Amino acid sequence: MKNQSIKFKLNLQLFADEQQKESEPQQEPELPSLDSVLDVKKNYVPKAKYDRLQEEYKRAVSAIINGDSESQPEVVEKQPTAEELTAMLFGPARKEDMPNIEAVSKLLKLREQIMAEGGADPFVPHGVKIENKITSADYNRAEYIASQLQECVDEADGDPIAFNNLLRKKGVR
Repeated sequence: MKNQSIKFKLNLQLFADEQQKESEPQQEPELPSLDSVLDVKKNYVPKAKYDRLQEEYKRAVSAIINGDSESQPEVVEKQPTAEELTAMLFGPARKEDMPNIEAVSKLLKLREQIMAEGGADPFVPHGVKIENKITSADYNRAEYIASQLQECVDEADGDPIAFNNLLRKKGVR
C-alpha cells in the first residue's frame, strides 16, 4: 500500500479542560410599568425647589449648631392653597374682568398646587367612563399644554395683549 496521508480536522476546544458557557441571548431591559412612571411623576419635585429647600435646611441647622440666634430664616411667601386658588378662579370672589394672562397664571399655579398636594393632574381627562382608558399620551399632552401656556405667560412678561397674541400665535393644538 502506498503511504496515503489522511487529513483529520480536530476541534481542540472539545478537549479543553474548561467548559465554555453557551452564549445566552441577551434579554432586553424591562420597561417600567405605567403605574411606576405615574407614581414618579406624581411625587416629582422640581430640582430648583429641592435645592432651595436644602440650602434653607443647611442654614437653619448651621444656625442652631453655632448658636447663631441672630440669623433669622428667610420669610417665604405663603403660597395659596388649592382651595384658595380655585375660589379665585371659579368662586364668587373671582374678578369679572380678569385678564387672560392672570387667569392662566392662576390656573397653572392651581395645577401645580394640586399635583404638589398629591392630587391628579387636572389637565388630564377624568371621569368614571374614561379612568381605565387614560394612557401616558394623555399625561404627555397635559404636560405639553401646560408648558406651552407657561411659555406664553413668561414671554408676555405681564402684558395681557402680548399674552393674547402669543396664545393665538402658538395655538396650542
